[in-house]
Amino acid sequence: MDSSKVKVSVSTISGKICSVIGYFLAIILLISLIGNSTNTTPSNYSLGFDIFMYILFFSLAGFLIFKGITIKRRIKRFKKYVGLISIEHITTLQNIASSTNQSIDFVTKYIQKLIDKKFFPNAYLDMKNGEVIIEKPAFGQAVPLSNQNVKTETEDVKCSSCGANNIKVKGAVGICEYCGSPLK
Repeated sequence: MDSSKVKVSVSTISGKICSVIGYFLAIILLISLIGNSTNTTPSNYSLGFDIFMYILFFSLAGFLIFKGITIKRRIKRFKKYVGLISIEHITTLQNIASSTNQSIDFVTKYIQKLIDKKFFPNAYLDMKNGEVIIEKPAFGQAVPLSNQNVKTETEDVKCSSCGANNIKVKGAVGICEYCGSPLK
């Protein structure tokens, strides 16, 4: 299975799980805190321990909520970048930065992070020209040899994984040039 598609799916699921667990834990802690506030005078030892546990678990809930939101934002930004690169054919870091209202430094670091995390398995940054380069996969692409006089029909196909527009030979299985997913 394609690494980009797996990364996006796993990240989406883990972001949702983190958020749900974080919100659930926060709600349970609030209910417990309200229930314990009506409790009769507890001992000083018990009160200190309770406060420590509430702080610990509220911190954990806050971390999980923050992590879930961060993951969801990363996936949303990834899809926006794929749209800019694939659909609008914007590959220069300068133009991507201006399209996303981010600095060139942020865009460069973020795209490199996506490449390192295998969200863009067929891409690399050309820092000399300030551009994102998408390599064509070397296998699985049904392309006629240049010395043959074979007339082939092509079709536009939208990748079901990343949403990028691709061109492939009609009737053949292709590979998305942006995320590496198989195209039908």
